[in-house]
Amino acid sequence: MAILLSELQNDPRKYRIDGLFFRRVYQLCLPYWTRADAWKSWLTVAGMLAMMSAFSVSGAYISQVGADVTNALVDKKPELYWGLIIWLTLLGLMRFAAGLLQQFVGAYLDQHWWKWLTGYLMDNYLGKRTYYEITLDEKIDNPDQRIQEEVGPLCSTAAMVPYQFFGSILDMSVQGFILMSISPVMFISVLIFAVFQTVVTLYIYKPTIKQNFDITVAEADLRYGLTHVRDNAENIAFYQGEAVERQHLLLRLRNAITKQMRLAIYSLYMGMIGEGTSLIWTALPLVILVPLYFAGDIDYGTIGQATLSAGMLLSSLSLLMNFIPLLSQAVPRAIRLAEIHEKFIALQHNSPSGEGEKRIDLQAGDTIRLEHVSLQTPGGEQALVRDLNLDLKIDARLVIIGRTGIGKSSLLRAMAGLWRRGEGRIVLPDGERDCLFLPQRPYTFKSDLRSQLLYPNLDAQVSDQELQALLNKVALDSLLEKHGSLDTVKDWARVLSLGEQQRIAFARILLLRPRYVFLDEASSALDPSTEAKLYQMLEDEGFSYISIGHRPSLLRYHTEALRLLDEGKWQLLPATSVQLTANEAQL
Repeated sequence: MAILLSELQNDPRKYRIDGLFFRRVYQLCLPYWTRADAWKSWLTVAGMLAMMSAFSVSGAYISQVGADVTNALVDKKPELYWGLIIWLTLLGLMRFAAGLLQQFVGAYLDQHWWKWLTGYLMDNYLGKRTYYEITLDEKIDNPDQRIQEEVGPLCSTAAMVPYQFFGSILDMSVQGFILMSISPVMFISVLIFAVFQTVVTLYIYKPTIKQNFDITVAEADLRYGLTHVRDNAENIAFYQGEAVERQHLLLRLRNAITKQMRLAIYSLYMGMIGEGTSLIWTALPLVILVPLYFAGDIDYGTIGQATLSAGMLLSSLSLLMNFIPLLSQAVPRAIRLAEIHEKFIALQHNSPSGEGEKRIDLQAGDTIRLEHVSLQTPGGEQALVRDLNLDLKIDARLVIIGRTGIGKSSLLRAMAGLWRRGEGRIVLPDGERDCLFLPQRPYTFKSDLRSQLLYPNLDAQVSDQELQALLNKVALDSLLEKHGSLDTVKDWARVLSLGEQQRIAFARILLLRPRYVFLDEASSALDPSTEAKLYQMLEDEGFSYISIGHRPSLLRYHTEALRLLDEGKWQLLPATSVQLTANEAQL
């Protein structure tokens, strides 16, 4: 049965426009506006506000010219009428050109902010291994989709705030003065109507915050399901699981459609209420201004001017009303991005994932030492090892053995600083390339073959002859014959067998020259003779290494064996004296 995140994550705090929401938006926006060259963005905003000021002043002038045009038409003054029409047209064209410039500058600022914030969040995501911590606690779904899809709309919405508020204040000042001079009653009526409309809008839009959040998560669910099929295509094909996967995908699709339809139906309800308030506004100017016209207090052109000014004033006063729909859509975006940012900040301050959670202390040193280390799984469900003490000198050759699931790989993750839940202290060399960890399935990616060998030091200056010699050394003599030159681009995770990928990983050891190598069943797909050749190579090159494996043949390449037992117990033994049990051995 597929698990739908939109049905699991129901924290009510995510559906509110409150202080927490605005603090999160502030924390996301602050880095961009306080960066080293932020003055350029501030200058752009100042220019935009200056253009808005000109728009407001010109709007007042245009409304006066519009009234004069109407009066000239009523009074049958053709020369004055056509002169004013030409002038009004020129003013309209100038405002149109200025509007295009304003849109271009605003779009440029939005794009620049989007680019910068995306890069900043990617740095957060990769920094302090935030991406790995996210996979461990499983509280943040689809971080890739959040960064890729949510940043742009959030920047656009946030950028609108100062423009709308500043423009509204200007419009209220100018149009309010005009309307007060024509009809104080009309001015007060507009104020009352704006308050009424805002309260109604706030009430009816409140449910849409959760509805938009549910839509965002449901669409992320569907995207995850499709990505899951792609990433596990071979396993699904072997099991012939297409029918099951189709059921899961259809369930996610139906869930996304249901959420969309819920909002669509509610939008009809909102539309009816909005239409009702619009009818009230249509009648309001006529009820107030027409009697003044019949009494001779105002001329016919003034009715049009007052109606236009009242409309512009109402638009300014209804800023909150107009901004509520945007806020309801911005809430899920801001929260989903803020969760990644907050995770990074917590890791930056070395904060534990949960309240009262104990963490293993990582310290820098010349060699590897584990001092009274007690390790737990990230969720704290299981104690893997208790009070472990190890001192791995520069010539260490240690193999970690134990039954499947006892925690051998977990201990290596702790040594790498990936798993920290527990107690004690781990001392590791702090150089960038002092320690290298090789998993059972090495990391390969779509790029040229040279990059597979050099990873993660892609800028290393290594000649083609050296790389060819390296391939020969790790028993990959025929790799270039099969695939062409070192510049051949392929998806190597799909092209190479697991055994070939593991030999690529051994080649990386020779290029990176780490002091300590951790091998988590890194030779499991190799035949015994190739495994022996590669371990002999490590010994001849003087590497210190810590291995995990189930093959009895591994023992001969090591001097010590750490046996992990149930209930967190352990034994440190000479490797030559160890006999693997049936549960420990892979024959």
